[in-house]
Amino acid sequence: MGTLKKSPAAWALHPIDVRGPTKDDPGDVHYRHFPGGLTVVRGALCLRQKKEIYHQNDCKMQGEQQMAVHRNGAKSNGENELLTTGTVARYCEVSTNAVKKWIRQGDLTAFQTPGGHFRVTREEFRKFLVRHEMPLDPDFFPNRPPRVLIADDEPVVRELVRELVVSATDGRVDVETADDGYDALVKVGDFKPDLLIMDLKMPRMDGFEACRTIRANRNMSHVRILAMSAYAGDGNRERILKAGALQCFDKPLPVDEFQAAVRKILAPQITT
Repeated sequence: MGTLKKSPAAWALHPIDVRGPTKDDPGDVHYRHFPGGLTVVRGALCLRQKKEIYHQNDCKMQGEQQMAVHRNGAKSNGENELLTTGTVARYCEVSTNAVKKWIRQGDLTAFQTPGGHFRVTREEFRKFLVRHEMPLDPDFFPNRPPRVLIADDEPVVRELVRELVVSATDGRVDVETADDGYDALVKVGDFKPDLLIMDLKMPRMDGFEACRTIRANRNMSHVRILAMSAYAGDGNRERILKAGALQCFDKPLPVDEFQAAVRKILAPQITT
């Protein structure tokens, strides 16, 4: 299970076990309370933050103030909210067994609880949908602009590409920059871009190695890559496309063609 992660650190601490009634089984339901307000109730995940309670399925909990937020069993504004396999299955209109198969095959990244239940972060689920070109429901996912990372060792080029990207998307995009391939890999992990625009010839790590590294990492495989180079000839274009880039543009960039490619990639995530 290549992308199956270990449980979050808080889950490694000893839980406090209590019991309480529900509609289906009065008086014999096993609740497990973990540090940070995390509660697992028979596999249904509840996140308790201050006085708000997020709940799924038939789980019912009492607090000073209760606010149930749901959409097919779950709803939250946080990218790191954990979803059950049932929630993922309802969204995709498949069985929970199909979702578990995706996880075991390494196609969908998940955590596993001490009890053996799978949990998927909302952000990882979003990456999965983007990778498989499935629709994103704006009511289900946090409403954030797409993210673009620009990697080039020339500051003037980075600024020029930034202006072209912002213009192509009418400013509805978050842009970050990196000055070499190594820095780009670090920021792919931290910034989590939807699109990486990268030069081929850079210090420390060139675009070829960076592209191969990203494509080899399942957690980064959702990132779309556009390459650019003043040396796109001599077989370099074929090499970078084979490494996993979608397109490779000559420098200076063909503005209309480049902006059209950016819009096509980001269009499903640009809100109107």
